[in-house]
Amino acid sequence: MKALRGWGRRGAGAILALALAFSLPAAAQQRSAEEQKAQELRRIESELAATRAKQQQLAQQQKAIQAEVEQLRAQLTVSGRSASENEKALTDLEGALRDLETDADDKRVTIALRRAELVELLATSQRLAQFPPIAMLMQPGDPQDAIRAGLIIGGTVPAVQERLQILRGELDELAKVDDTIRRQRDRVSTQVRGLAQERTQIAALLKRKEALEEQLDTEADKSGAKLKQLAGSAKDLRDLLEKLVADRQADERRRADEAGRAAVRREQAAGHIDLGDALITPKAGRTLPVSGKITGAYGQATDVGATARGLSIETRNGALVLSPAAGKIIFSGPFRGYGLILIVEHRDGYHSLLAGLGRLDATVGRAVDPGEPVGVMGEGGDHAPVLYFELRRQGQTLNPQTWVSAQRAN
Repeated sequence: MKALRGWGRRGAGAILALALAFSLPAAAQQRSAEEQKAQELRRIESELAATRAKQQQLAQQQKAIQAEVEQLRAQLTVSGRSASENEKALTDLEGALRDLETDADDKRVTIALRRAELVELLATSQRLAQFPPIAMLMQPGDPQDAIRAGLIIGGTVPAVQERLQILRGELDELAKVDDTIRRQRDRVSTQVRGLAQERTQIAALLKRKEALEEQLDTEADKSGAKLKQLAGSAKDLRDLLEKLVADRQADERRRADEAGRAAVRREQAAGHIDLGDALITPKAGRTLPVSGKITGAYGQATDVGATARGLSIETRNGALVLSPAAGKIIFSGPFRGYGLILIVEHRDGYHSLLAGLGRLDATVGRAVDPGEPVGVMGEGGDHAPVLYFELRRQGQTLNPQTWVSAQRAN
């Protein structure tokens, strides 16, 4: 019995020792797991803090980029308007030069005729001068003829002198016209060089602006495939415009439902260019998109018997194309039969369509100011390039000239 009691005490001790032996590693393992969780939590918190700092840094960078983009747009607008005015001035100078050259050609023809008359008069005078007056009276025939011949000889010298004086005056005028032509050609050359420099500057500004905008977002890339699909399915320009507007409105509703008003406010605070801002409070001003000659007016009968729904403007080769008013680019690319086209959405339901460009410098989704460069015309070859400018409101075409003139009057 004592042996059993002794074994019981020893067994209990052994069990306790065995339990302690197993419990110590378990507690250590638990503490190790808790430490790992704490370390993981600290790592996550550190990464979150770094991410927040990175987001703040990116937000500041985006704000700085957006500010530079706006500055570039302002510079582009000023440069674009200046280049357009210089294109018009150059066209006027070239027109004046052509008029001067035509005037000089006319004067040369007149001088050549007067020279021929003078040569003939001098030849006649020289033939008559070979006969002395007495010899002429002694010639057989009517003495009256001899007297008339003498009178002719006496009157020839003053006539020759008078015509020589006229000829000298016309030669002096021709010399002045030629001098004016030389000066005009110098002015044209200076204007051409200045315009080339402006175009180079604008190209550099556009390149810088494009690079900055690519850093802001990739919305243009995302919408490119959708625009190609819409352009392929549209039957004509009106159908294309309706599809673009409907697609944009549906996209805006979808974004509003998903993100809500708070997300919209955050995007605007971060410098996101929103269509609402671009259309509700546009910068004042409307302008024709190019400098040139209107060869087809709105409402005019076309060669195929239809009625023109827009303006056809003949331009210089490589002429700068400007946004006619503030708005947002909703289409930029080729469209069936029209070549490269650009559609800008303005406030109050207005849309302007530009077709016939040689190059597009505008990206879908970007806001534009009035007079901001959006592209250039191509080379017309044997004929000058022509830009087609159409204005629509709620799907109905309007006279672009009236729209632009109304703004200028205000």
